[in-house]
Amino acid sequence: MMSTRQLRGTGHHRKKKIGWRILFLALVATGAAFLGTGISKVIIYLGRPELVEIEPTGKSQLEWIDYTVESGDTLQSIFARFGIDSSQGYAITNSLGKIWSLSKIRPGNLMEFGFDDNMSLLEFVYAASPVEVFQVKRIEREYLAKKLDVNVERRLSRIQFRLENSIYGDLVAIGELPSLVEKIVDIMAWDIDFFSDPRQGDLVTMLVEKNYVDGELYNYGRISAMDYDGAVVKQAAFYFETAAGDCGYFDEMGRSLARNFLKTPVKFTRISSKFGMRKHPVTHKMKHHYGTDYAAPTGTPVWAMSGGVVTRKTYDKYGGNMVVIKHAKGYETYYLHLSKFAPQVKPGVRVRQKDVIGYVGTTGRSTGPHLHLSIKQNGRHIDPLKVSKVKEITLAGADLERFKSEMAVVAAQLRGEEQIKTALIDLY
Repeated sequence: MMSTRQLRGTGHHRKKKIGWRILFLALVATGAAFLGTGISKVIIYLGRPELVEIEPTGKSQLEWIDYTVESGDTLQSIFARFGIDSSQGYAITNSLGKIWSLSKIRPGNLMEFGFDDNMSLLEFVYAASPVEVFQVKRIEREYLAKKLDVNVERRLSRIQFRLENSIYGDLVAIGELPSLVEKIVDIMAWDIDFFSDPRQGDLVTMLVEKNYVDGELYNYGRISAMDYDGAVVKQAAFYFETAAGDCGYFDEMGRSLARNFLKTPVKFTRISSKFGMRKHPVTHKMKHHYGTDYAAPTGTPVWAMSGGVVTRKTYDKYGGNMVVIKHAKGYETYYLHLSKFAPQVKPGVRVRQKDVIGYVGTTGRSTGPHLHLSIKQNGRHIDPLKVSKVKEITLAGADLERFKSEMAVVAAQLRGEEQIKTALIDLY
């Protein structure tokens, strides 16, 4: 909606330091909200880069109008709303398009238009996010665009909480952003089934980079260390990069958390049917079920269980939309009933472990949204829940010695025994 804080023709002006108030809200809910029934993920994104300095235009004062992008808006339609003629609009669009994809304009983005006393547009400022702020300024007869520098303060922080209701709810209760949940899940995806493993009273501790814009938390960087002390699962994770450039998370012994297969191919889900004999939900006849069914909402991303090459992307009247991936040592994985495929997935394409290959659906012969996962080894079906999961890397030699030395410091910080050095300034 348009702000009338300084409308054209009112005779009011403001100084050339512009105060931004930007609110970005994305809400995604998946699964159920509490332990025992699963974990909901709600992402709330708040940012407020308070002051952005803009270079003088040569005019001591401009009259400014603010606009918040609405659904269905384009730059052309917004320009028309402000009476900016098509030639000016084209010049601004052409200049901005050289440094920013105009297809990325989203509802909620903030724009500001600076007019001179003759109501001629001299400046246009567009905030795509708190750290992506662009200025288009008229210099003589042309418009020139540039990205404005924004200071981002990066702090390494220790976070500790005990599970009472859900990871999401407990993080929010201590003042963290729910987007941190996804980072936790990504790190522990090989060891923890976040639908069934968490228990009330589990203790989670981590060291995480927090990025601040003008003193307010904008987002998170890397989790450098994490300890999950649970009733079902106990797992520590330390980020480390080898001399050869391989990087990832390792346990206290220097063994990578990454394994040849993930524990589950879908976040925040539950198993609705296991491998073995069962009464078919459609035919109601006893039949062997050659896979594991994961119930999840339509549209939930599906991960590749392991790295490999896509051999099939097709539709089957029983399996619906399906993807087949061939892996090392004779393994194949089958993903059925997808609502749609990930854009990059096609036969012959190599995918990495945890790449999104499709989205949960209920295509084919299905009674509700779920993912059917089958695994074959050398052409024979095996139980996905019993497939051997082998750690990929074990550190040795100089890498292991350096890891132990660095881990000792980080582990002390993780336990709260050593002070954390923090506050680095990055320029975006």
